[in-house]
Amino acid sequence: TKQGLDLVACGSDETQELKMQSQRYADKVKNNLDYDPIFWVQQRNHYSVLLDLADNKSALFRRVLRIFDL
Repeated sequence: TKQGLDLVACGSDETQELKMQSQRYADKVKNNLDYDPIFWVQQRNHYSVLLDLADNKSALFRRVLRIFDL
């Protein structure tokens, strides 16, 4: 069962450092989850990834719905 509702959305256009930080955080929280919390978003950065979160046709939007069982 899900112990948390974590999702780490990281854009492919981020710096290597931010990608590594995102992966490290996801690795720490995934022990309490029944899914992998990291979600790589193509051609996005930490500003533009919000566009995908608001787009009901995007893979990120659908992933969030699945996490919340919606």
